[in-house]
Amino acid sequence: MNTSTKRIIGALLVCNGILLSTAANAEEITIWSWDTAAEALKSVSEQYNATNPALTANTVTSQVYDQLTAGCAAGGVNLPDVVSIENGEAERYIQQFPDCFVELSQFGVDELKPLFSDYKWVELQSGDNTYGVPWDAGQVVTFYRADLFDKAGITADDIATWDGYIEAGKKLAAATNGETRMALSNYTSGLNWFSVMAQQLGCSVFGEKNGETTIRVNQAGCVRALDQVKKLADAGVIAPGGWSEKLTALKTGKTASAVYGAWYEGSVRNNMPELSGQWRVTKMPAFEEGGKRAANLGGSALFITASSKNPAAAYDFVKFALTKPEIQIGMLKSHGLVPSLLSTQSDEYMSSPQEYWGGQTIWKTILETSSDIEPVRATPYGAEAGDILVAIQTAFVEGKYDSAQAALDEAAKQIKNATGLTVE
Repeated sequence: MNTSTKRIIGALLVCNGILLSTAANAEEITIWSWDTAAEALKSVSEQYNATNPALTANTVTSQVYDQLTAGCAAGGVNLPDVVSIENGEAERYIQQFPDCFVELSQFGVDELKPLFSDYKWVELQSGDNTYGVPWDAGQVVTFYRADLFDKAGITADDIATWDGYIEAGKKLAAATNGETRMALSNYTSGLNWFSVMAQQLGCSVFGEKNGETTIRVNQAGCVRALDQVKKLADAGVIAPGGWSEKLTALKTGKTASAVYGAWYEGSVRNNMPELSGQWRVTKMPAFEEGGKRAANLGGSALFITASSKNPAAAYDFVKFALTKPEIQIGMLKSHGLVPSLLSTQSDEYMSSPQEYWGGQTIWKTILETSSDIEPVRATPYGAEAGDILVAIQTAFVEGKYDSAQAALDEAAKQIKNATGLTVE
C-alpha cells in the first residue's frame, strides 16, 4: 500500500469518524401526542429530520394526560420536550403546574400571534405569559346527509337557524315515519351543544373581572343556550347518544346530521366510505336570521416542558410543525386535523372540491367561520363546573327546573361553592 493510498484511507477513516461522532452527538427531542394527532406528528417529525440532520425529532404515542400530570407533579420527571394539550385542558395545566412549561416569550412567540385567530391564544396564556402555540381547531359546522334531506324535502337553508333546525327535524321525522332524527347529542353526559350555543351568544361558564376569574354561567346568553337545548330535546329532533352511537346512527340513517367541530369530517369520511357523495356541510344554525353561525369545539396546542434539555431546539420544531402552511395542509389531508394557521385559508386545496362531500368546497365553508368565533376561557375549574352543569342540564331537560334561568342560577351557586369564585 503506497503512501498516497494510506493518506486517502486515513482521511476517509477520519471523515467517517467525524460523521459517526456527529450522528452519535446529534441531539434528540421527544414529542408526546395521542392517536391520530400522534400519527400526524410522526410524519412531521420525519419531514423535520430530513432537513435538520443535527437534530432528531421523535414523536411517541402516549397516554398524555396521565403521564403529564404524574411528571409535572414530580417536578418534571420523565417528560418529553414537546407535548400536545387540548385547549380546554391547557389552563388547568398552566395554573396547576406553572413551573412545568417553558414561557415562550424568550423565543419570540409574540411574532406568531398574528398568524392565528385570537380565540386560539386565550387558553394558552396566563397574564402576559404565553405557554403554548396553537395547532388544530374545531370550527363548529353542521354535517348532514344530503340524500336523507332530499327525501324529506329539506335544504341547507332550512337549518340556518335553530328554530329552522327543529322544524326541519319534524319534517324529516314525518317523511321517514319517525325512523330518522336530526341528531344525537351528549346532553345527558356532556356539554357540547350547550357550550357551542353559549359561545355563539358571547356567554361562557367563566369570565374575568378586575383580573380575577368569575362565574358567568347564569347570564343571558347561557340561559338562552340551555333553553334551546331543551327545545330541541322536547321537539324530539335530538336524542341522547355517545360517540360510537352517533357514528352508527349517521351510518345507518337513524340520524341525518351532526353539529360538531370540523375535525369530525375525518371521522365521517373514514367510518362511512360507502356514503361518499351523500354528505354535505353547512354552517351551524344561528339563533336568529343573520345571526352568528360560528363557535369552536376542541383543538389543541403544542407546549415545551421546562425539563427539556434543549428548549430552543424544541421551539424550532414547534415552529416548523405549526407555522408552515404546507405542513398544516398535509396534516389535514392525511389525518383530518383542521389548521388554526390563518394563512392556510388561501391555499388552493382549501378552495378545491372534495369528492367525498359531493364536490362541495367544504374547507372554504368551514374556515371562513374562524374570524367570527368568540374567545372563551376554560380556566382550571372546568372539570368541577362541567360535572355540575351536566347534572343540572339533564335535570332541566327532564323538567325538574321551572326555567333555564333557575337551573343556571343553581349551577352558578354550586360552582361557587366548589371553587370559591365570585358570581358576576
